Amino acid sequence: MNRKLFLLSICLLGMATRIAAQEKMDISAALTEAAANQPTILRAEAALDAAFAREAEAKAAYFPTIDGNVSLTHAAPQRGQKLDFEPNLPINVEVPASTENPVDIGLGFGMVVYDAGARARNLDLARLEIESTGIDINRAKVSVEYSTARAFYALLFLRAELEVLNEQASVLVRHLDEAKAREETGSSTHYDVLTTQVRAAAVSKQQIEIQNLYEKEKVSLAQLTNRPENFEVVGDFHPLRHAINEESSIRSATDSCDDLKLTIINQHQAQIESELAAHGQWPTVTLKASAGYKNGVLTYDNSDVDKLVFCWNVGVLLDVPIFDGFRAAHKRDEFMARLSATENREEELRRDTASRIRMAIDDVTASRLQTENSLAQLAAAGESLAIARAQYSLGVFTNVQFLDSQTSLELAKLDNLRAIYNEVLCELTLKQAMGEDLSELIYKQ
Repeated sequence: MNRKLFLLSICLLGMATRIAAQEKMDISAALTEAAANQPTILRAEAALDAAFAREAEAKAAYFPTIDGNVSLTHAAPQRGQKLDFEPNLPINVEVPASTENPVDIGLGFGMVVYDAGARARNLDLARLEIESTGIDINRAKVSVEYSTARAFYALLFLRAELEVLNEQASVLVRHLDEAKAREETGSSTHYDVLTTQVRAAAVSKQQIEIQNLYEKEKVSLAQLTNRPENFEVVGDFHPLRHAINEESSIRSATDSCDDLKLTIINQHQAQIESELAAHGQWPTVTLKASAGYKNGVLTYDNSDVDKLVFCWNVGVLLDVPIFDGFRAAHKRDEFMARLSATENREEELRRDTASRIRMAIDDVTASRLQTENSLAQLAAAGESLAIARAQYSLGVFTNVQFLDSQTSLELAKLDNLRAIYNEVLCELTLKQAMGEDLSELIYKQ
């Protein structure tokens, strides 16, 4: 058993040597790399580019449209006409009224001059989409940043936990050697040796489990930062311990809640869409013009139907909807129902946000009390170990009793470490719910 513990120590020493050769990563570098290399954020930014393009598309409705057209056809048989009288016109009335090969080359111009505000409302919808896409980007960044921070601090915690377990394992190795030496001299029984071996095996099991968790968190952080796993986190984690005001925290969370902002945008969108549906019954006025060359045109000056003649026209088109099968009315009812739903969703989110903040504050308060309790437990365990060491040196305590005191101290260290880590996580959860910038939560390294 002693040989196994020795081999385990050698493996852990080798791991520490590999760690020393790895690249160092602090919390600032982790957050920067995660923000720059996350596909989630890049995808949201691409969606923003598309939203800007749709805004430009909506603005294009304010510009005129110009169309070019060229047509060439063949029509047979050729139609003609003959009059029963002789008109006083300088044309031959017996010529065909149309050509066999009609040609039409021209440019068309069109521009909406009145649409009851439909273009303006479509532009407003496009701008609201830009705003909502920007919120999606911010939400993606916040999610990535806090996920990165949690993975980073998890690695720090697990490494510190491994250090405590390694210290406990080294203590057990010394106790095992002492127990064997005392057994040989008859000052203790084989029970002490077996007890120490059992505890050493339990610690070894914990080391393996924690090491496995450490490697998994490292894979997670490597994925977030898009770098190889040949790195080691550096720094420490400490709770902020700042004062918490419930009312201001809820207000801050409500003001910065991305879901709430999106719900308000959805309200505006539903309102605009209902207005568009209502204006579907309004008339539109379009200015149209065209100019070009075509044949098949008989005039006072032209009796050749095959000759290309310059033609132009200007007009105004008035489009007045009369009946659409109640489509506009039904669409307006739909959007008004959506508006009502988003208003209820807004109230739901406000209540949910307030509840989450209150629960997060309760978690932070409880975690702080747990940290204080673990500190008291750690101090008591240290004092108990000092007494046990004195008693053990005098021969009053057995090896197992002395080992119990040392084990209690190591467990107190682990409890204190876990309490501090849990407090850090609770504060991260509260700050994320409040929408605060993560840069304010980078603890002093």
